[in-house]
Amino acid sequence: MKKLIFKIIIFLISLFSININVLANDGKIYMDGYTLSGVEVFAKDVTYNSLDYNGWIIKSTANNYIYYCIDPATHMPFLNESKADSYNKIVSEKDIISKLKIDENTLTRIKLLTYYGYGYKDEKYNHTSKKWYGITQVLIWRTMRPDVTWTFKTGRYGGIKASLHFNEVSELLTLVYNHSKT
Repeated sequence: MKKLIFKIIIFLISLFSININVLANDGKIYMDGYTLSGVEVFAKDVTYNSLDYNGWIIKSTANNYIYYCIDPATHMPFLNESKADSYNKIVSEKDIISKLKIDENTLTRIKLLTYYGYGYKDEKYNHTSKKWYGITQVLIWRTMRPDVTWTFKTGRYGGIKASLHFNEVSELLTLVYNHSKT
């Protein structure tokens, strides 16, 4: 049963990937190292108790770009393939916007989260450690699904700890908030 749930979560995550620079080719995505990759950020949907985030990074085989899941609980019915053939597909930004009806403010916020999240570095901030991928992912889900409370956990099977990564979340949200002021 756990394997089935894991496969379903992987499928859903792979369907809702976004990258600001949408690929022109038909790349595939893959999970990088699962929790062994050192992300060490775990989260739980405590509203519906149905989804766990267990610290993987999604990358493209075409160009090694990093992708994020937009909404793990929404099926993408517009793919013109069977479910089996739609695993690990990169979904274009245009398709996500049109089918999920993301408004411009939400799209801008997601883009800013991905810009200042994992990989961002300047003279004051360094978001290059893998924990920033998981923190960014959870903040995207909080943006897309305000009806779901995503809370960080102490480990893959660990307990919920709402204050975990509080400083990192605050830092990322401050960068996003201050973006338009610079």
